[in-house]
Order: sequence, then C-alpha cells, then structure tokens
Amino acid sequence: MVHADKQVTQLCFSFSLVNNMTDELPRTVKEIRAWLLTELTADVRKKRNIDDDDFKNILRCLHDLASWYWEQNIVLGHFLTYVVKNDFVRASTQADSSNVKALDVFARFVYNRLPSDWRQKGQAL
Repeated sequence: MVHADKQVTQLCFSFSLVNNMTDELPRTVKEIRAWLLTELTADVRKKRNIDDDDFKNILRCLHDLASWYWEQNIVLGHFLTYVVKNDFVRASTQADSSNVKALDVFARFVYNRLPSDWRQKGQAL
C-alpha cells in the first residue's frame, strides 16, 4: 500500500512540474516582448537593420503564434502557417520584409517557447 501511495505522489508531482513549465511559457504580449528583447538585443537589431516598426511586426506575429497555440479558432496567414508546419523554406518565401530578418527567432520561439505538441497541431492545418 505504501508503494502505491508513493507512485501516486510521484505522478502528482510530475504532473505539477509539467503544469508549471507550461505556465511559464509566454502567452501575453508583455511576456513575449520580454523574451523577444533577449533574442533581438539592440546590437542584433542594429546588425540586422530591424527598426521599431519591424520589431512591432515581429512581436505581433509571435503573439499570433502563441494565441494560435493557446486559443481556438485563430487563423494564421501563409507565413505563420509554414512556421508551425516546420517548413522554414516555404516560410522564408512568404515572410514580409520584417519577418525575413528574424526567421531564426520564429524557429527558436516555436521550438523553445511553445509546448512540444505544437508540431502535431501545426501538421493538422
């Protein structure tokens, strides 16, 4: 009996860890902006010629990706659809002048900031 209780306790602990990891993933514009500022520092933005309008567009698209994952009925455009389908060759052909400067950021966002089942959800599009 003690052994079964220990397994249940471990299972509950593991489940809470998964939930905590998910809760830490960025969902709001403010959280995504904070993450984006660590990815696109002032030096990186200067080297890539990313101005304030480009930054705002990239941020909006990253927020659209987060909204697509966490919410129902979010329609993505061609560029973001290819991103979530993990087809960055096609994504690069659909990227606008802002997003093409940050393709690697979009890849890191979906790989590192969305839960791992984003691939299955993306393939269903």
